[in-house]
Amino acid sequence: MLLSGSDVKRPQGAIFLTDGWMHFMQASALDYNRMIKEKGRQQADETLRKIYRGFTDFYIIDTHTYDTTPVKEYIMPLVELLGGTLTSIDGKYQVLYKLLDGTRDRDVISIPKGGVLDISEFDGLRPAVIKK
Repeated sequence: MLLSGSDVKRPQGAIFLTDGWMHFMQASALDYNRMIKEKGRQQADETLRKIYRGFTDFYIIDTHTYDTTPVKEYIMPLVELLGGTLTSIDGKYQVLYKLLDGTRDRDVISIPKGGVLDISEFDGLRPAVIKK
């Protein structure tokens, strides 16, 4: 959603992060620091390598609405553990403008009240793909 209108395609093995996703990860059972405290570093490392196998490219979506430094500091230990890369990319709120001005296109799926979302609405969208 935050990449709508940015022409950024989802690469294989990519995980996109924002300030909100960082907070979500910190509160989850997969928080690296929490896992180290609960399981020890070796078991935490092994577990996270299994979970994130095939994901090595991390992207911080910078919408210029928050400081990305805490996100970078939080995710770098995981990026380093996985031998990955961290890149900042510009995020835009184009989809929010479309919602406000009534534009309906491939970025905005509009379902009438009582309607049903058909799986074909997602045709052409690329889900996360794990690197082999």
